[in-house]
Amino acid sequence: MDWTACSAVERSADTLSGAWRFKNTRVPVKALFENLESGATVDQFAIKRIGPKMRIIGPRLNQIAFLLMAGFGLLPAQLFAGPSSFGGNLVHPRAYHTANLLNDGRVLLAGGYLDSSPWVTNTAEFYNPVSNSWTATGNLNVARYFHAAALLPNGKALVAGGQTLGANDIISAELYDPATGVWALTGNMSVPRSYFSALLLPNGKVLVAGGYSNGVFTAVAELYDSVSGTWSTTGSLNQERIRGHLTLLPSGKVLIAGGIGSSGETTATELYDPSTGTWTNTGSLNAPRFDHTQTLLADGRVLVAGGENHGQRIASAEIYDPATGLWTRSGHLKTARASHSASLLPDGSVLVAGGISASITALASLEDYNSVTGRWRLLDGSLHFARYSQTTVTLLDGNLLIAGGGAYAAGNPPAAELIVPRQP
Repeated sequence: MDWTACSAVERSADTLSGAWRFKNTRVPVKALFENLESGATVDQFAIKRIGPKMRIIGPRLNQIAFLLMAGFGLLPAQLFAGPSSFGGNLVHPRAYHTANLLNDGRVLLAGGYLDSSPWVTNTAEFYNPVSNSWTATGNLNVARYFHAAALLPNGKALVAGGQTLGANDIISAELYDPATGVWALTGNMSVPRSYFSALLLPNGKVLVAGGYSNGVFTAVAELYDSVSGTWSTTGSLNQERIRGHLTLLPSGKVLIAGGIGSSGETTATELYDPSTGTWTNTGSLNAPRFDHTQTLLADGRVLVAGGENHGQRIASAEIYDPATGLWTRSGHLKTARASHSASLLPDGSVLVAGGISASITALASLEDYNSVTGRWRLLDGSLHFARYSQTTVTLLDGNLLIAGGGAYAAGNPPAAELIVPRQP
């Protein structure tokens, strides 16, 4: 939908008056909407009305304009020029949360970090793709961020671990019932942990491994049984680590790669075999990294891209081949980034969005990876809101929902965005 497609009432600027002041520049509200009605984007309007310097502060003005439009009750979809479209305003803009696609097609966001007190939140909300809107649901029993989550075979969502505002690691876990919208505590993990991942295994159990546990890096791994509601330990990692990622391979084994261990960033990679409950070392990454992305490709290989290494955002990418157990370099992102998201598209390519740049700013740029040629390409256009540590979920219709994240001084992005992937 664009501005000209809105109704006459929605498009009317005749009743709008007043202005807001930015950098000692008076910007008439009515002029903004008149420019939008003529087809200009907010960035174009800002550059035209205020001057070239607005190219630097344009994204912040976009956010101000977005909130103004919401305040006037106007549809904000016309502000989303480029590859993304409006995905609804979050009830509580948040970062460091979890997201799960529910069986009915809704998306559940839980916990995270807010822009204001109480900072770490126990709130949860869900996205309805039919209405393109967000609705608050029951609160978690424990406010948490840097936690992990997984959707269970029974349709309930499991949230485990994380940290409190005082950076205390959490041992508890909770279950969300989509039918009632209520969270209930379930069994505690064997150790408290944060900065870890959770993965649903084919046998219906949930695997968690590693993390930060009361001031130390842990190698402990454990399994959650949704039938009994209890946790049991399984084989420990060979390398303790935080911020490693878990990927289920076609063989049924689980790959964990990278992260930070007690000696710093690691290249260590391991495979978990659910049939034996043990971890074995496999080929090492060519470059140590954490806060990277780890994506299972259509051919069963695994793509790792970007991340951080010794305080520097990196652009390198690597491919893991389960048949050989080896990693090979596979080009470089056009923009070094960490804390971004990556999604496998229907045509077999991988879309990378947002993240933290080399200069420690939030990114809005998009790139894609061609798994056949091994080449990266910077896409035209970008996200409407620069963001990092966002969640990206593939909806039942194949569209991508990008929600939450941080943006430094600009604050947590207030709206989610939708991207319609190209079809093969």
